[in-house]
Amino acid sequence: MVTSERTKNSNGEDIIVIYTDGDPRGHLIQIGRTRPDVRLNRWGKPSIQFPCAHLSEVTQQEIGAIARKYLI
Repeated sequence: MVTSERTKNSNGEDIIVIYTDGDPRGHLIQIGRTRPDVRLNRWGKPSIQFPCAHLSEVTQQEIGAIARKYLI
């Protein structure tokens, strides 16, 4: 089961932590301001960048699709 939590990191930046079966697997963070992108940071794996995306507009359905493709 994929769940997520919108929170802030230690720098005060908005992030979405993605959990599978209750364990944190990675998080999404907004990068860039003039040309916004969202980056998926995966623990122990290379990060993935999604161009022209706004973190505030990411839906739970999209989080589930990202988790299935990149985290599970």
